[in-house]
Order: sequence, then structure tokens, then C-alpha cells
Amino acid sequence: MKKYLFIVFAIALGATATAQKKLYIYNLSSNDVTVSDILTKHVTSEYPKFEDNVSNFIIPAITGNFELSNSSIPTYRFPFFSEVDAVANWNRITSATTFTSLAAGAATLTQTNSSQAQIFHCVKYDDGSASGIIGTTPLGSNEVVLIDTTAYYDVFISGTLVEYTIVILDN
Repeated sequence: MKKYLFIVFAIALGATATAQKKLYIYNLSSNDVTVSDILTKHVTSEYPKFEDNVSNFIIPAITGNFELSNSSIPTYRFPFFSEVDAVANWNRITSATTFTSLAAGAATLTQTNSSQAQIFHCVKYDDGSASGIIGTTPLGSNEVVLIDTTAYYDVFISGTLVEYTIVILDN
């Protein structure tokens, strides 16, 4: 019995040690939602920031979702290189006037230790009637009410697992 308890403990510890940051966007509204920007920010500094280098992508109505996650990267890295939904290129913004375009894998490699960690900042989305920015301040808000939809943002932390979650619902 002790052997099995140890195995369960080892699996749980291993899962916690390899957990990381994940971004989930759920569209439970009756409108298709267009996302035009995903932004991250540095944990403590103004720069660098990252912005997706994709013009727009659509999350379908009612059951649509979008997920950035990668189970093989260390806990302090934002999943620019995702095993689920992909954003192929990111802009690494190093000042108000300077940026570099990087492939997703290269963007992940810029976070070589916890002092360079990126966290989720905000997402710009459009529900067909209006647009809003959901996420953290100063750009975003944790609740955005548009004409047809309302979006809610929250962050869930459990040990080293950080999940940034956005849910879009009908009004």
C-alpha cells in the first residue's frame, strides 16, 4: 500500500513540477468572435512585451475555444509555442518604437529564466457589433460588457500551474 501511495505522490509531484502557464478563451456566446491581438507583459518591467503576429482569428459561436498551452516547457514560460492552438509568429516589443518578429519556438526561448518570464496581459476581441479589450489593466479589464456579449477574465493559480481564462457569454 505504501508503494502505491508513493507512486501516486511521485506522479502528482511530477505533474506539479512540469505545470506551466495556460491561456484559455471560451466563446459560449451565439456570435462568432474575432480575436485580433494577444498581448503578454514582463512580470516586473515595462519591456519586453509580446504581441501575436497574426492578423485575426475567429473563435466560433457557442462551443468555440482557443488554448495556448505546452506541457513540456518550464513553469515560468508563457506558451508562445503551443501544443494545442497555434500562433506561429510573435512580435517581441523592446521599446515604444522597436520590435522583432519571432517564430513561436524562438519567442519561447527568450524566456531562459524566471526573471525573463512573460505573463498574460490582454486580448482584443470583436463580437460583430463592438470590440473590447479583456485582461489586466491598464489596457484591459476583468469584465467587458459590449452590446451583444459580456467577457469575463480571471486567473487561476494552483501550485505552479497558472491558468488565464476568458469566457465570452451572451448578454
